[in-house]
Amino acid sequence: MEDQHLEHHIPEHKPKSYTATVRELDTRMRWLLNHKQEEGSQEKQQELREIIDWIPEMAADSELKHRDWDEVKLSSTELMSVFQQIDFDDVDSSLVGRYFLLVVKLKQFTAPSEMNKFNG
Repeated sequence: MEDQHLEHHIPEHKPKSYTATVRELDTRMRWLLNHKQEEGSQEKQQELREIIDWIPEMAADSELKHRDWDEVKLSSTELMSVFQQIDFDDVDSSLVGRYFLLVVKLKQFTAPSEMNKFNG
C-alpha cells in the first residue's frame, strides 16, 4: 500500500534527453509566440517554465563534462530569468531575441551530451 504513494510521476512534457530538452525550448517558445491568445497557452507557458527548470538535471544525466555542465547551468539560469520577463500579451522582441540566443548557446552542448553513447 505504501509503495503506491512512493511512485514518482514523470510529467508527459518532460523531455527524455538533454538534446530533446533544447529542441523543446525552441519549439515551445515558437508555439507560444504564434498562439498567444489561444486556450491552453497559460498551461504551455507553465510547461516551458518547467522544462527550463529541468535543463541542469537533463544535462547532468547526459555525457557532458563537468565544465560544460557548469556553462549549461549558468545559461539555464539566465534563460529562466529572460523567460520570466517575457510578457506574451506585449512581447518585447529584444527579450525574445535574448531567449533564442541562449537556446543557441545551449544547443552547442547537445553533441557532446550524446558523444559517449556512440563511442562507448
